[in-house]
Amino acid sequence: MPASPGGVAFVSQSSTVCAAVLDWAHERDIGFSHFVSLGKTLDIDLADVIDYLGSDAMTRAILIYIEWIRNGRRFMSAGRGASRNKPVLVIKSGRTAEGQQAALGATEAAGTDDVYDAAIRRAGMLRVNGFNELFAAVETLGRSRLLRGDRLAIISNGVGIAVMAVDNLILSGGRLAPLSYTTLQAIQPYVGPSGHPSNPAHLDEDAEPERYAAVAKAILADTNVDALLVMHAPSSAVSSVRVADAIIQTKKATRGAVLASFMGGRSVFEARRRFADAQIPTFDTVNQAVDAFMHMVRFRRNQ
Repeated sequence: MPASPGGVAFVSQSSTVCAAVLDWAHERDIGFSHFVSLGKTLDIDLADVIDYLGSDAMTRAILIYIEWIRNGRRFMSAGRGASRNKPVLVIKSGRTAEGQQAALGATEAAGTDDVYDAAIRRAGMLRVNGFNELFAAVETLGRSRLLRGDRLAIISNGVGIAVMAVDNLILSGGRLAPLSYTTLQAIQPYVGPSGHPSNPAHLDEDAEPERYAAVAKAILADTNVDALLVMHAPSSAVSSVRVADAIIQTKKATRGAVLASFMGGRSVFEARRRFADAQIPTFDTVNQAVDAFMHMVRFRRNQ
């Protein structure tokens, strides 16, 4: 299956991981600038590829899956150079002694996971700890610009899903955006039964698309906001597709960063597809959306 063109480079020491990521990205219509399976690295090694990608103008971000590092010094040097220009995210398997042995065999040398973790961090790269985080990173980096900061605003049609998002955000080291007085006044007519404008902005369960659009427009115009997460749970009274279309049209009129989490199954499938077509990162769960936002925040903090 050929990779579609895009701005993210993916490099892997595992051909099976490559196949899984490529198939997933094809379904989500996410493209790559480069897609590299390294194999045994007998001639070109991981550091060579990172060096090249770090200066490649077509690559906005680099994602790496590794099982071992043959030359730690070269890896750190290449990673440090590349991460000055763009996000470099690493998923390192073999976190346990048993996992390392399964990956390398009993005769290969293996460092402790703490050593790898420190090396990745010192080189300015970001470590992700599983495929859920990796796919979330691909979704975000493949569709959005880098963030200005760590202040997130949230719109939802229910209190419960908003609370989950806030908890995950704060526990991950993020911040809720302090909405300006002007913004709070602008969204006042559209909030739910409490009538109290805030961040998160709670709309009614059956909030019309026009209300979503009005609140999103006001929040994205606020200079205190670095990104907006729009969440929606299915409602029999309102079409998820119409809500998605309203957000997409609002996004077209601004340069603000928008993420979407339309939770559910069949009833929100078409809404997610439309977000993907509009290059708005979309996630199945609140946790995935917040984790993806925090990947971008951590990269900015590393600079």
